[in-house]
Amino acid sequence: VADSYYTRYELKTDGSTTAYPQLITLLDSLNNSTSQLTALPSLINMEALYKAFSADALFSNLDAYRGSGRNFYFYFHPNTNKMEWIIWDVGLAFGCYNGGVSNQEQMNIMYAISSTHRPLFNKISQSVVLKNEYLRTLSGIFTNYFSSSRLFPKIDSITSVIRPYIYADMRKQYTNAQFETNILSDLNVPGVGGTSRIPGIKSFINLRQTSVQQQLQNLGIVYPLSVSPGDLVVNELMIKNDSIPDPSGEYDIWVELYNNTNRELQLEGFYLSNTTSEPKKWKFPSGIAVPAQGYLITWMDGDTLQTGVHAGFRMNESDEMMKLSNTDGSYLDSVRIPNQLSNVSYGRIPNGTGIFTYAIPTFQAPNIPYPVGVLSESVPDHFTVEQNFPNPFNPETTIRFTIPSTAQTRVAVYNVLGNEVAELLHTRLQAGTHTVTFHGSGLSSGVYFYRITAGTQSITKQMILLK
Repeated sequence: VADSYYTRYELKTDGSTTAYPQLITLLDSLNNSTSQLTALPSLINMEALYKAFSADALFSNLDAYRGSGRNFYFYFHPNTNKMEWIIWDVGLAFGCYNGGVSNQEQMNIMYAISSTHRPLFNKISQSVVLKNEYLRTLSGIFTNYFSSSRLFPKIDSITSVIRPYIYADMRKQYTNAQFETNILSDLNVPGVGGTSRIPGIKSFINLRQTSVQQQLQNLGIVYPLSVSPGDLVVNELMIKNDSIPDPSGEYDIWVELYNNTNRELQLEGFYLSNTTSEPKKWKFPSGIAVPAQGYLITWMDGDTLQTGVHAGFRMNESDEMMKLSNTDGSYLDSVRIPNQLSNVSYGRIPNGTGIFTYAIPTFQAPNIPYPVGVLSESVPDHFTVEQNFPNPFNPETTIRFTIPSTAQTRVAVYNVLGNEVAELLHTRLQAGTHTVTFHGSGLSSGVYFYRITAGTQSITKQMILLK
């Protein structure tokens, strides 16, 4: 057949019997569904797709789906059956392929060469919700990563690595002087993407940054994250609950968030999860906020139709962690959950800022620790330090330890040279099980050691940061 799926798409998974049927289902939904808002997210990993489209837009990479219509792969995830988008070959990014755009630095972030021939992006553009999700993703990447202060050092580092090989190449297309010039500014010579202009890498980034920022402002998109780690925290939770009912009279697991700031925090787009492998497991819907210096209770029963805030997944008593993530999926807070006791909560002491310990359930009020000796079954008889989890990790990991009696306790992290790189805790703790979280976003990949000292005893363990 001259014009069919078999000529338009190349199957890379030999022997697959499901790829083409899944592709046909996807295309049929794309072309014929009356509700793209529900159809596309059910068939496509939209987060990955938004990130790919955003990267292409920021770097004016038109030798891709929205321009030339090529240079991408996709597959259907065996667990979710959703399409996963894979970028491939970005050699003509930085505006090196004009794709019908005269000024790549000023390219519209909503650009597609044709709404008819680029239906996937067109459907996203036509849906207010999907379009805003795409723009928020693009704005997040732009704000956090696309800047001269962040990209220029990487450019200089890569340039220093490849420069000796460029100079030694006797058959290169351009001169050494042109190579050096093009790092900073445009070249006007034939040979790339059918044009005579080759945008300078650094000049492109400066001009593109200004253009995208103005476009986002014109669209009313204000991304800069309003919440940082420590502003909003997981403050208390109760796993074995038969004393505090939800508004429907059911005794479910509940998680309390606390706002440490002096302003109300809107939670639309933030995430809760009970696993590190799926940090965006459930997204807070619109209309939910935590008041300044206030609390929010989320019932972890998976029943979002009930009164109150109910997560879209159900927690079990065997779950070992709770994680809170920002709108871009970045880390805000997490807690590793030890063995829990009936009608005993696990909360931060002091409220909002301290480490976790067993507590009297206070429910939207300052946390109160259980008196020493009351929870005899929870008090350990010796000092222990568990292996951090997860390990390897990127960028955060949780360290759990137990102390048999009240003691001055310090938790510190060291690099392989023995230099201290972080102090996670230095305070007097009561007997019991405690957790601290280490966030390694500012450190390079490698082996690190964490040492916990309680009174006169110390234990050191190794962990691996793998970015």
